[in-house]
Amino acid sequence: MDNVKYGLSNIQFSSGDPSEYAWLVPDTDKKHSATWQFVPKSKEGYWITCEYQLTSVTLTQRLPDDVKSCTVEYDARFSNPVPKSVRCKR
Repeated sequence: MDNVKYGLSNIQFSSGDPSEYAWLVPDTDKKHSATWQFVPKSKEGYWITCEYQLTSVTLTQRLPDDVKSCTVEYDARFSNPVPKSVRCKR
């Protein structure tokens, strides 16, 4: 079995189920990071969607209701934003 690792290619946040395409724009967008604030709370909840390089895999999960913000850090080695980490705060 191959031990291939597929890195993140995209992270998005939505208000409600991602199938509704209610994508949120970041509240703070810096050169190598972006932050989304989740206040006030959405009755549909907030969701994270992750896509992976060289695959058609898309994973989604509803964030816990007490998450207040998430910050995505981007890899500075690439001209197009490539996520390298995500941190959420309660």
